[in-house]
Amino acid sequence: MTMRTNRSALSRPLWTCLVLLCLPAAPLSAEQFGLFTYEAVGSSVTIADYPEDEIGDVEIPNEIDGKPVTRIGGSAFSGCSGLTAVSIPGSVTTIGDGAFSGCSGLTSVSIPEGVTEIGYYAFSGCTSLHSAIFLGDAPGKIDANTFANAAPGFTIFYLSCGTGFTSPTWNGYPAVRIDERACPAAAWLAGHDLPYDTDLHQDLNNDGVSLLMAYALDLDPNLNLRGRLPEPVKGEDTMCMSFYAAAESIAYTVQTSADLRAWTTEGVALSDLRDDGTRTASVSLDRVERFMRLVVAD
Repeated sequence: MTMRTNRSALSRPLWTCLVLLCLPAAPLSAEQFGLFTYEAVGSSVTIADYPEDEIGDVEIPNEIDGKPVTRIGGSAFSGCSGLTAVSIPGSVTTIGDGAFSGCSGLTSVSIPEGVTEIGYYAFSGCTSLHSAIFLGDAPGKIDANTFANAAPGFTIFYLSCGTGFTSPTWNGYPAVRIDERACPAAAWLAGHDLPYDTDLHQDLNNDGVSLLMAYALDLDPNLNLRGRLPEPVKGEDTMCMSFYAAAESIAYTVQTSADLRAWTTEGVALSDLRDDGTRTASVSLDRVERFMRLVVAD
């Protein structure tokens, strides 16, 4: 693997080092987490580097050693031309100067809701990048050259709930407002690196679970979800099933059956929606065998 050398650190003048020696805090030291080089800064983590010769998709961790990853450092992924997709976690607030410059294999990127600062030329030279979707408000600090030399027709997309954006252009780039009433799953899709207008009635990875079900249960559609769906649990006199039930514009129905042919909602009790978006369905058990299933519809 090829790692970049931090020439700016090697060329600091002597007086800078002397000043640092006077400070009470210890200087930062880079550590390794898988392929990621990172620096722990107080209670948070900065991703500092990544091998230039890695190819494929990369998922930046949400936390390392119990500390949230809040910053993608300057030039951290610069020159990683083999990257085809990058998943930036919601914990990130800052994307540094040139963080993804020269990542010519990237075709789209989602900017998490919490990002408030994007540095100079952060995505410059991403020559295949055709779109960026912002999942929150416009960053308070962003350079006009952030997406310089992107693919022809490069377009910014932003959600209707986001503030600080304008159409038909924003920050010098074509910009399109996404109406979440028409595309309620847009943020979820974009957050999983899928086009915001993807048809949910598909099973993209042939695991038997549709995008609609994955969206309804707030599961990662990029994983094999076979065997990960909610399952009923039998007690002494009841059968219960807990599931996520807070996806926008989704109708959830829990049904029960004694023979797997005739299904009904009769006898099914539902708990109130909890703070974490889950609820529990329960049905009393008699001497007849009972089954439960969850049906979702948009």
